[in-house]
Amino acid sequence: MEAAVIVEERNFIACLECGKHRFSIPVLDFKSTIHFCIECGSGYAIHRECGVVWIDKTEQFGHRSLVFLKYENMVLVVEGSVINGNVDDDEAFYNLQLCPTTYFKAAIAVIDVQDRDADPHGIFEHITTVVLTPEDYAIFEAEELDIEQVEKVTGLQFDEM
Repeated sequence: MEAAVIVEERNFIACLECGKHRFSIPVLDFKSTIHFCIECGSGYAIHRECGVVWIDKTEQFGHRSLVFLKYENMVLVVEGSVINGNVDDDEAFYNLQLCPTTYFKAAIAVIDVQDRDADPHGIFEHITTVVLTPEDYAIFEAEELDIEQVEKVTGLQFDEM
């Protein structure tokens, strides 16, 4: 059987500030977006017009963060981003507005069977949002997560929750 070969093109822009992070630019679905470098936090407004990609540095800085959400005796750690160091809106956002399917990448649905709700918001309680350095992120990318190291870099004490 003969197979059709599909070639996909991906375009990248390197961070203008540090040159380390590459922003992926979707070829077909791209009009305008904001990106933040995960290495240095520099913010960029990126848009495409007449086949030309334009990039402008913004005054905003975005940093990768970890958001700790609690449900009964479990803590879910999800990746987030903090813009200009502002974590003030995270509690309301995660407690009230965000559906769990957003941070469960493989989830098709989250269903509250008691309330018969296929879009339950607020099932996790926001504990904190922590901005970490790229080096601190390595702890969460390790094959086995070391709870003591997590407590050290985040300042959290899981025994007290």
